[in-house]
Amino acid sequence: MGRILSAGSNGLNQTILPANLVINVGPTRTFTTIGAAVASLAGKYPLGTVTIQLDDGTYNETTLNFSDPNYSGKLIIQGDLNNPQNCIINFTDQNSKGFTVTNGFNLTLNGGYTINGMFNVTTGQYTFALINVGGHSRISILNGNTVTLNNSVIGIYINGNVGSSGVPTLNNVFKGLVCDGGGKFISGGININASSTQQVTITNAQMAAAFYAYSPTYPFITYGLAIETGQHGEVSAPNSNINGFYTGFDSSNNSNIYANQSSFSNISNVVLNSLQNSNITVQYSSYTNCNTIAQANSGGSIYMDNPSAITGCTNLAMAYSGAIISANGTSGFSVSGTKYNHASPGVAGGDGSLIYWS
Repeated sequence: MGRILSAGSNGLNQTILPANLVINVGPTRTFTTIGAAVASLAGKYPLGTVTIQLDDGTYNETTLNFSDPNYSGKLIIQGDLNNPQNCIINFTDQNSKGFTVTNGFNLTLNGGYTINGMFNVTTGQYTFALINVGGHSRISILNGNTVTLNNSVIGIYINGNVGSSGVPTLNNVFKGLVCDGGGKFISGGININASSTQQVTITNAQMAAAFYAYSPTYPFITYGLAIETGQHGEVSAPNSNINGFYTGFDSSNNSNIYANQSSFSNISNVVLNSLQNSNITVQYSSYTNCNTIAQANSGGSIYMDNPSAITGCTNLAMAYSGAIISANGTSGFSVSGTKYNHASPGVAGGDGSLIYWS
């Protein structure tokens, strides 16, 4: 069992922790929760990294807040990299914000676990976000293929920065990934799946009121957005897989999404929606059983050149109010409804919009 050892004092009445400290957490350990292990570090100064190593088991946690500058860039949380399904982290507090970093804190989630929240439209219990990153703060997700996040209003909410090696998976989220206020997500990809039943009835009045603004068919909830960027947010996640949402990507207010070689399936409204001088680039990607693939408005732009497949989709592209959609390399594919709307191929529309279709 890992122990916190005093290596002396730094003259500030803080116990100094040795470099490369490992604290083992588990059902039979001194610390049985992540929260207890983190609380034990308060008032101490680490000479190097501190790794919280989780045994296999289930950990019921409330929001874990990280802001102590002494541990920024030094704290690592790791589970079972070989069997991540055996290491389960449950956030049980109402409106939980999961792993939250603020005040410039840099936390490493080294992977090897399944992270669960709550999203119960009957009881009204919900988790706000499983990962929540404040401005100027950062979470690094390493071994992303061993990280699964389930059941939350938002999977990952970012005002700061999140970087991921590997491809994490998000399941049963109303919004998968939200980057706002200059937030950035950089990854080799991300898998985001809505509920197996895209539209469900909200029977809890408080939750119904909270979601009214997001659902077009109140009192139902239609799983909203896989990835949303706003206010200079940025997402770079090629090789992503998006399934089962009302809208796939939504980029607004001078923000950007880059996700080449991705796949989209079962999107009931718009796969790619760009407006307010924002851009979405998803070249060499596939679209299966979707409604409208690309819609741009108010100066938004979309580049979906050279799709690898378009199957069972209704409309290709709609552009309005000075927007641009480039759909070159689509001549081998067909849609059952509108190929383009409001602007002729390669010719400016009456409102300055432009669609390239070839």
